[in-house]
Amino acid sequence: MRTLLLVSCLALAIPASGQPTFGIGVGSGAGCQQVTQQISRDWFNLKDVMGTDQGTMRPKTSEFRCVDPGSLRGAAPRRVIGSALQCFSMRGTVACCDENMQQCATL
Repeated sequence: MRTLLLVSCLALAIPASGQPTFGIGVGSGAGCQQVTQQISRDWFNLKDVMGTDQGTMRPKTSEFRCVDPGSLRGAAPRRVIGSALQCFSMRGTVACCDENMQQCATL
């Protein structure tokens, strides 16, 4: 019984690998629609910053996930040329936000 309790506590304490540490999926799906549309419009300027395997294919807005802007505190800013968006990197995942940091999204 004690071993099961210990294993359960360890499983909860260790984050799942590959998951970014910022708040993905916060709010409704439409909560970041404007920023996802802007990322799609600026895709050829952002594709290298986003670091995806998408290549030259422009992602659909349905492929993006909303991110809580407050969870990007401490994330490293990424330089973006040719876009009004602000992008940030945290543990290999990049999220881009509007100028006012009201909406953010990642792939």
